[in-house]
Amino acid sequence: MPSKKKEADYKFLGNCPICGKKFEGNEVTPVEEEDGMNTLYAECGKCRSSVVLGVIKNVPGLVTTIGMLTDMKLEDIDRLASLPALTADDVLEVHKYFELK
Repeated sequence: MPSKKKEADYKFLGNCPICGKKFEGNEVTPVEEEDGMNTLYAECGKCRSSVVLGVIKNVPGLVTTIGMLTDMKLEDIDRLASLPALTADDVLEVHKYFELK
């Protein structure tokens, strides 16, 4: 369960984009924490839709939240987070592949 400090941070997450229910702390799981930005996974307790959220706290007193609706579950997010980052060469290789199709 998230700590009380973390749950206090979650009040800025807003509402589910599908049903409008406010996200609660027990519906949110931290995925990754970096300087100034946290990546969170939230699953709505009402409609079960999933959202990946980026919470940016780089100015004292100011929090910016960016959300993306997804069909992934927490297990999928964890699996993808453990993969190596894409490189520019990876992107070019995929582009060349589709260019030939």
